[in-house]
Amino acid sequence: MATAMTDQQASPIPKADSFQGVQSIIKYWFKSLDILREAMQEEESQVHSIGNRIAPEGNRRLAVIGDAVLRLALAEHWYEAGQNTERFDRILSKCNSNHTLARIGRLVGLDQYINAFPFESFVSHPTMVFIMKAILGAVYLDSNMECVKEVVNILGLTPVESQVMGGNWELDLHDKD
Repeated sequence: MATAMTDQQASPIPKADSFQGVQSIIKYWFKSLDILREAMQEEESQVHSIGNRIAPEGNRRLAVIGDAVLRLALAEHWYEAGQNTERFDRILSKCNSNHTLARIGRLVGLDQYINAFPFESFVSHPTMVFIMKAILGAVYLDSNMECVKEVVNILGLTPVESQVMGGNWELDLHDKD
């Protein structure tokens, strides 16, 4: 007979070093660790509340906010560069693509900090995308848009040469996903 999982069984509370690891990667230190904990929940998590925060869909609600602030950060970067709208379309399709978000999340090592179900050994592509967007949403709610833009730059999500975990790489806006 199957039994319902409790919040603790479905997704254990991460260790403090998990928070340190994520914060070190993104170079942003949260005022509220509960919002970071919510961001790091798998989107299908059975955890429905974290501290005083309600999280009925894991990190999905934060990911919605993260998607919006990522688009805004990219738009501000594009606007400040004085580029045409065609260029913005390419930037948005490349820098905000699921492929790019999942690739960067794995490249910087965020996949090792996700609160997934105990029986899962691999973080799926969609889960990594939700985590990346949820982290950006969490940064925004914990601080402001300027901090989000800094994290976007640190993660290398802008179309300029970026330093990611000690190695250089560039988002090629001419490549197709």
